[in-house]
Amino acid sequence: FAVVHSLLAPQFAATSRGAAAQTILEMLRKVEGGIARADIAIRARPVGGEIATLLALPRRRVVLQMERTSYCSNGDVLEFSTSHIVPEAWEFRVDVHRKAPDVVAPSTACATHGASR
Repeated sequence: FAVVHSLLAPQFAATSRGAAAQTILEMLRKVEGGIARADIAIRARPVGGEIATLLALPRRRVVLQMERTSYCSNGDVLEFSTSHIVPEAWEFRVDVHRKAPDVVAPSTACATHGASR
């Protein structure tokens, strides 16, 4: 299905012994303040070498490559991951939430534009 390589920030070194029993996201959620934002890029790429072997695919087969960089609230990088995903076994779903400003003028409120959640 997928091969994932992740690089974690130095503060995770002390907890790396228990890393095999946790997902990367579980580890990131334990950081004070959690993930403030993440950048994700998805592209189609041909695979070769180790990735093709691990996914049991022929060399040059096109897979989805997803790169994610997660940041804490002060802008420091918490994690960088690259995933190579067999496209037939994958779905990407985004659920975007935006914290509303403390004060919203009536002319810019979502309700005045007919928008709903």
